[in-house]
Amino acid sequence: MIMKAISHIPSTLLLFLIVLLNSCSPVNFYQVYKVTPDTQLKSEANSIYYEDANCIIYYDLWAKGGDVSFKFYNKSDKTIEILMDESYFVLNDEAIDYYKNRVFTESRFAGSSSSSSFGYSSLNLGNSSAGALIASGIGVANTKNSVSGKGQATSYVENKVISIPSHTFKRIEGYAINNDLIRDCKLLKYPSKGAGSSKIYEEANSPLVFTNIIKYNTEGVAAPVIIKNHFYVSEISNFTENEITGRRYDEFCGQKSQLKVKYIKIKSPEKFYNRYKSTGDFWKH
Repeated sequence: MIMKAISHIPSTLLLFLIVLLNSCSPVNFYQVYKVTPDTQLKSEANSIYYEDANCIIYYDLWAKGGDVSFKFYNKSDKTIEILMDESYFVLNDEAIDYYKNRVFTESRFAGSSSSSSFGYSSLNLGNSSAGALIASGIGVANTKNSVSGKGQATSYVENKVISIPSHTFKRIEGYAINNDLIRDCKLLKYPSKGAGSSKIYEEANSPLVFTNIIKYNTEGVAAPVIIKNHFYVSEISNFTENEITGRRYDEFCGQKSQLKVKYIKIKSPEKFYNRYKSTGDFWKH
């Protein structure tokens, strides 16, 4: 019935209706943040890293809202202990504890009709600008679509101290950097394609300055080590989604996927993003 009704609409009117519907659809935009690390950190293709005599700490900030989680590699011949209760994420001078003395519950069931899905739990920080603490790896959520047979649940308290054996690494889950759209008179809120809007910042006037303070002990060494990995947002840019995304075939062992997948062209370990939609508001900036 619907197709029959459409067939009676003149082609020019039908084209006008299609254009009208498309013009009313919300357009996706990306706010992209470029981060400048301090001189103690170095950059490579897939990460930013810090290195001292005992360890290498790797960062990849690229995520929605940013992610200061890090991979701590113990390159020494001794066990290293990260003192989580004396380690902090500092955002715009606000210090947030890594250790919260939380209790997590992990459930496992036999006979489920679906595979388990491990995700993360979020810590609500109220009005804190730091956002939520990603707790995967410290606490995990195991979900099932349907359950039958036997099951069990294990509760445990997060570790105050995380031990890392010699020549191994552990991923330490961190905080989101910023989940809110930053507005400025130099930033067009809805720039047209090809007319991306950007603003450059020095550290003194950057809207986002953050530091990971990591304290650790090395087995047999009396004095602990305190590392301060410092960053600031040095550029913010607003783009249309079509301007910074593309589609390509995935490839593995010479074989390409059947369908193209979307990817972000400007992905970088020194950048992160937030996505937002045009809502028909009247704001230029």
